[in-house]
Amino acid sequence: MNKEKRIFLTIIIIVGIIFTAFVFWSVITETLLPLINKNDYRGFILNLIGFLIIYTGTLIIVYGGFLFVKNTYILFQQEDFNARCEMLREKSISKEEKKQIRKENTKCLFLAWKDGSRWLAIGFFLFIIGSIIINL
Repeated sequence: MNKEKRIFLTIIIIVGIIFTAFVFWSVITETLLPLINKNDYRGFILNLIGFLIIYTGTLIIVYGGFLFVKNTYILFQQEDFNARCEMLREKSISKEEKKQIRKENTKCLFLAWKDGSRWLAIGFFLFIIGSIIINL
């Protein structure tokens, strides 16, 4: 890994830590502490569990999005995929051949998107579950 990539990654990690700290501070001071002050321990537990599930879901969504974009980028770097895209632009190819090429490219795209989409779906599911728990 070159120096620029390490610096960029370090900045991203620092910004992520600062953002996470602000979110945790906000949840603690604006949600959890008022519930404790009202002696609403059930609400405190539900909000704490729900928030942790939502936060985990958010991290998984970010990871899924990263995989989605990364795998798409890798696919567009492959010569066979690009060659098929160029073939689609040629006027000499029949409609049937173009249909087959589109089918192959679509299959490649879905394969590239499979892992990222799976993580995105899991993250959104956790987000929904956490939201339901908080609102019980």
